[in-house]
Amino acid sequence: MTPWPTQAGRHHSGMRRRYSVKKTRVAFIGAGQFANVFHYPTLSEMDDVELVAIADLNPELLSRTADAYGVPGRYADYQEMLEKETIDAVYVIMKPAPLEPIVLDVLSAGKHVFTEKPLGLTIEQTRRLAAAAHAAGVKTQVGTNRRFSRVLRTAKDLVLERGPISMVVGEFHKDMESEQFDMEVMHSDALHVLDPLRYLAGEPVSVHSHADRWYRKTGWAHSHNVYSAFMRFDSGATGVFLANRQSGTRFERFEIHGDGIVAYVHTPDIARIFTAGNSDPLEIHGKDLAG
Repeated sequence: MTPWPTQAGRHHSGMRRRYSVKKTRVAFIGAGQFANVFHYPTLSEMDDVELVAIADLNPELLSRTADAYGVPGRYADYQEMLEKETIDAVYVIMKPAPLEPIVLDVLSAGKHVFTEKPLGLTIEQTRRLAAAAHAAGVKTQVGTNRRFSRVLRTAKDLVLERGPISMVVGEFHKDMESEQFDMEVMHSDALHVLDPLRYLAGEPVSVHSHADRWYRKTGWAHSHNVYSAFMRFDSGATGVFLANRQSGTRFERFEIHGDGIVAYVHTPDIARIFTAGNSDPLEIHGKDLAG
């Protein structure tokens, strides 16, 4: 008689039962620097992911990346890859200009899709891609990663233990020489702080914003470089957003205000939680949460 496994995954006989893990078969379109710095290393370390194929027009980048991560499938034509390989999901990592037709092809093939931000050059492109994903019944994600920071998520949970969130603040400053991709930096970079505000407080129902172009005009023909906004969310919470791309250094932080509690968060490193009547904060460190 086969022992019945408990919730802890053990048999009554005391032996631990081994469960096989189904691996997600992932392919890449793009073997450039960004993908090699951030995405290939991360996925290659996941036990439940198998990198099965790469498509890139540059044969040197294609071979170098495939060799580095032991990827067997190698293609100059991504459509050929979609036809021949058994794939669950595709990472499409490239500049935004060529994204739309490529992602549409991947969605039409019924594959889940991960892309970096920005998702195209215009809001119209983004809406078309969202509609295509919905019609295909697949999962999609854009690489706005701050909402997955352990310190931010833990800080949110601690604030919510005392009641609803009343106000959130997000600011993200740095010194940039020029815009990116001939488009608004808000869409290509500063949204890294806007997305977590939505995670913390819900969807915005009203926004009062201002954008300006300060100091250097060369290199900023298509973008502002100073942004501010005041928002109200469907949860009832209010939010403040600040981003300056002509500042003195890179600086990023969040505030989460609740009932007698506030969290000051610097992702992904540390959150300091203050409660009313207590001047000593609880400190939460990302490295401790990561294990």
